[in-house]
Amino acid sequence: MTLLISKTGIEIEIPEINRVERDAPYRWLRKGWSDLKVNPLFSIGLGIVFVAAGYLASYAVWQAPWALLTAATGFVLVAPVMAIGFYAVSCAREQGLVPNLAQAMRCWSGNGRSVLLYGLMLFLVLFFWSRFNWLMTALMMDTAGGVFAPDLAMLVSSAQGWGFIAVYAGVGLLFAIAVFAGSVVTLPLMMDRKIDPVTAAVTSLNTVRRNKRTMAQWAVIIFGLTGVGIATGYLGLALIFPLLGHASWHAYRELVREKEKGEKGDGGIIV
Repeated sequence: MTLLISKTGIEIEIPEINRVERDAPYRWLRKGWSDLKVNPLFSIGLGIVFVAAGYLASYAVWQAPWALLTAATGFVLVAPVMAIGFYAVSCAREQGLVPNLAQAMRCWSGNGRSVLLYGLMLFLVLFFWSRFNWLMTALMMDTAGGVFAPDLAMLVSSAQGWGFIAVYAGVGLLFAIAVFAGSVVTLPLMMDRKIDPVTAAVTSLNTVRRNKRTMAQWAVIIFGLTGVGIATGYLGLALIFPLLGHASWHAYRELVREKEKGEKGDGGIIV
């Protein structure tokens, strides 16, 4: 374990991070596909539930463009929470258990309170992100209350529209990078060990810091496959989302070093 010492003098033990090779994401996808094939009805069934939720969310916010933007980018934020079932199934298979939800729940470390707290934190961030989207739409598109019928032609045929697209794309990219870095191994870690959300998020950031190129490649794969799924009218996500969920568990297993009994901190990191 690495000892993290804050300026307030609080000591936090964070797990050690492994360095992985550049082609590791493809191995995670292969392992995820293997998990998916063991119980495809369960995994794809969960995927279909999320596709239906995506349709409902899009229908509910169709007349509010800022809400559409929130729904599109917010998927990156809430996806790790929605993928908990896939993490649990992969964990169950890893332990030789029947990969169904009942057996998968045995993989939990009894850390449900921290997982719930982290989920609430993510939805709180999503709320503030939605408020930001509303404000940006209202200011840049000169709309009353940020509500109007979405008109793609208006966006791509005016300087104002292209300015909005450019600003939103830039801000959205930074937001997505920050969310990815802070959550890439956070939930699998909290499911696997009794660890608090802050320590888990710090571990996730440390994971990205120590494997910058590999994690950048993993992020591109995740966003690219998600984009393909959305481009198919969400239908492709019924397969893509379970695949990424299972693969993310294997990413966690390779990136975060297993805790050894009696392990102590190997030094201090001042933050």
